Amino acid sequence: MTRPDFDMAQPDKKHPMTEFYILLEAALNKSPTFFLPGQYVAFKPPHDEMLYAEDIRGHCKFESTAQSGYREIFAPYKLNVLYDELHVTNDGTPSALLLADEHTHLLTGVQLIPPMTLDALPKVPDCTCAISLALTMNDMLLIDADPAALGKSLLTRISGKAWLHHPKTEKWLSEALFAQQRAWRRDHL
Repeated sequence: MTRPDFDMAQPDKKHPMTEFYILLEAALNKSPTFFLPGQYVAFKPPHDEMLYAEDIRGHCKFESTAQSGYREIFAPYKLNVLYDELHVTNDGTPSALLLADEHTHLLTGVQLIPPMTLDALPKVPDCTCAISLALTMNDMLLIDADPAALGKSLLTRISGKAWLHHPKTEKWLSEALFAQQRAWRRDHL
């Protein structure tokens, strides 16, 4: 990977996740399409108390695939990637691969999660949307055995991908909060 440093942090080649981020970038160079999961929610608001913005997530259960009893916030979709950029911390630890949408130019951050980690993960940089992509033990084996297959799998699979934040989810949460507060006031005031 060649990139001028311009006094910016560079990826640490010795960091174990660097290899996976570089593999994901190479896969995007061959096929600039990244499949993103949907967002589904089960919302159980309390009837005896009014919720506030800081409380609402505690009454929601989110899933990336359709489940019985869950409401769709948005369906899975395909992101056509215009360009990508690896974001690293000052010490060279990769924190996310930022993907720019071909049509809107909005950024989606992809944070790779190792199968086992005891250390805190670096913060995902500010971007419009962000997902985590959990790597499996099989992925650890595939990076040496068949890196092309692993790259394709990381692009196309939905399993292991979970939204960290998305504007449509934030909008849904705001609307659900407003509806719950209105219903509580109607019933209790």
